[in-house]
Amino acid sequence: KELSVIKEVVGFSTDPRFSPDGAKLSFGSWGTNPGIRVEELARGVSMRLTATSNVCPVWSPDGKRILFCSFLGKVRPGIYQRNSDGTAEEKLFLPAEPSDPSVWPTSWSRDGRFILVVSGSGWNPIQNLWVLPLAGDGKRRLFVQSAFDGQFSPDGRWVAYTSIESGELQVYVVPFDANAVLNTKPGDVAIPAGKWQISSSGGAIARWRGDSKEIFYRDPGPGQHMWAAEVDGSGTSFKARKAQPLFRAAEWGADSQFDVTSDGKRF
Repeated sequence: KELSVIKEVVGFSTDPRFSPDGAKLSFGSWGTNPGIRVEELARGVSMRLTATSNVCPVWSPDGKRILFCSFLGKVRPGIYQRNSDGTAEEKLFLPAEPSDPSVWPTSWSRDGRFILVVSGSGWNPIQNLWVLPLAGDGKRRLFVQSAFDGQFSPDGRWVAYTSIESGELQVYVVPFDANAVLNTKPGDVAIPAGKWQISSSGGAIARWRGDSKEIFYRDPGPGQHMWAAEVDGSGTSFKARKAQPLFRAAEWGADSQFDVTSDGKRF
């Protein structure tokens, strides 16, 4: 059941993301007062972090910074960062390339070493998933082609993502080997060793439970259900049980997004 309405926003809001401690929620907004906003859930106080049409906020593991992308209103498109408490100015974190002008962050590994980045058109499901190491040369490596919305598992061993490679949107999981990624030259593909399909009848926007033992995703079609699959990635191979429907969200649109608390109880 619906527990509460967090915030009524004038215009269009998107990309809700809980802070690592679950106390705050960031989201992007378009319309009368565009920008990234941060909501303190206990107090019901909303702070406007940026003042232009920014979307795709991603929290740092310590909750002190937020990455976000800018397609409009900036001198240079790309990924920017700012302190989550609003202090200091926003800084360009990863500039977009002239040949690939649309780039946005999707996940930051819990150990703080890697960021998942998607490039392509936000309105086209044919996108590419990259890994950006924050040490070494700092150049992104192509990780999975025709994929988007990549999410590191909390234990850092796996990446869940959405792809239309089969002809319809489905959720997949691949292993994440940090050393293999770092040993891949920029420009080459860091091909994961194995792949497991999680959804069976369509799925999109995968999110992990905080203990890495469950994956949530939404129905991309008219069913508008939230699904959950118990998983086991403790070994070298990945195991997933048959996904179960949790609830129906009648207000979802074709590209609606969501987030879930670490305990998997609130969406």
